[in-house]
Amino acid sequence: EIVTILQAASQKDFYTLLTTARSLIDNHKTPGLIVSTLMHTLNDLLILKASAEPKLVRAHTVSISGLNQLMQIW
Repeated sequence: EIVTILQAASQKDFYTLLTTARSLIDNHKTPGLIVSTLMHTLNDLLILKASAEPKLVRAHTVSISGLNQLMQIW
């Protein structure tokens, strides 16, 4: 769902972004956890884009394949 939020943000699809975030909250994820996960994912994405070395990325929130998918749109 984090990938969906980031894809929606890159496409300025605020409806999908907000409904996905609401779904996470409805599934007992705290706003702090959501933001933390987004920040870790963006950090991993930045490292992957800058280095193109998957082994430098911890990828604890999104898989490497998910990050590669995001790299195409960010």
